[in-house]
Amino acid sequence: MAKASRFSKFKQNTLENSVYTMSESSRLAFIKKVYAYFGASLFVAFIGAVVTMKTSFVITVYQNYFIFTILEFASLIGLFFLRKKEPINKILLFTFTFLSGVTLGPMLAAYGISGNFNLVIQAFALTAIAFGGLTAYAWTTKKDFSYLGGFLWIGLFLLIGAIVINLFFHSMIGNTVISMIGVILFSMFILYDTQNIMKRYSEDEYIMGAIDLFLDFVNLFLFILSLLSNDR
Repeated sequence: MAKASRFSKFKQNTLENSVYTMSESSRLAFIKKVYAYFGASLFVAFIGAVVTMKTSFVITVYQNYFIFTILEFASLIGLFFLRKKEPINKILLFTFTFLSGVTLGPMLAAYGISGNFNLVIQAFALTAIAFGGLTAYAWTTKKDFSYLGGFLWIGLFLLIGAIVINLFFHSMIGNTVISMIGVILFSMFILYDTQNIMKRYSEDEYIMGAIDLFLDFVNLFLFILSLLSNDR
């Protein structure tokens, strides 16, 4: 009975043909794939960031940042449409995550040049701890976080709007408030996505589950880093 009820909290609002409707062994295999590719994505992004930071390539990225950003988003959009196509989905996943690391490179290099790279390390450590804790809570709690979906997307659009507005005012208080809201929002996204990847995706869409978690992790890291930087 314990095994049969392990995923019972995900029963509500489950899409037809999603992983939840399959056998428990299929669910567990799906989850293992999701986290394996999530971990690999973080490693590839790390490689992209290090290659950019530690070489003259950082100048190329800085001078052509808009182009690299376009390529990054193009690979993400391509991944969405080709998420079930092997092996192009994996190629696009690692292309996107590598480019994510590359586009983070100039910012991280700036922290190093200014002597504040310790903030990057602290932010990453805090992100890893928070992600691990929230993931464990999402899997073990009896609460179902499906209801958060609509609120989170509304909150995300409002947060983007606040960021754009604050670009014109350059308010330190505004930066701090936005960073705090971003940390809270993406912490909630981690809870939501952790529980709902089985509801939204079919067995062959584990790549999309991995990218959901990757985006949550990276955005949480960036807002924690921003919050730590605002205290300096």
